[in-house]
Amino acid sequence: MPNKPTEYSLQKLENWSADQTVEPHILRRGLVAITAGGTYRSVLAKYVLNNWSVSGAITYMCKEAGKDDWLVIKVDETSGAEFRYATVNNNPTITTYAAALAGKSTLTYGTYGDAF
Repeated sequence: MPNKPTEYSLQKLENWSADQTVEPHILRRGLVAITAGGTYRSVLAKYVLNNWSVSGAITYMCKEAGKDDWLVIKVDETSGAEFRYATVNNNPTITTYAAALAGKSTLTYGTYGDAF
């Protein structure tokens, strides 16, 4: 079955942030975790995309996984594709998804390690 570009575009964006030189490709960036049983699971899989917005070369993917568990992924295509992450971990005063969504342009963004 051939891939449909629109069907997999979000997954493609997340995979582009990965190091393609290791197996599985997204392991080095921390997007995949190994469970106690030795299987792989996506760390970001629990988040549901609620809002997607584009402002020039910046794309924001605003996600949540339940009350007070939010994630905003900022993709900056000014010079390539740079992925940065914002969560309550690197924005401790932003405790709700609504506040994160409203302030997405002023959140503190960092690498995966900064946000998780």
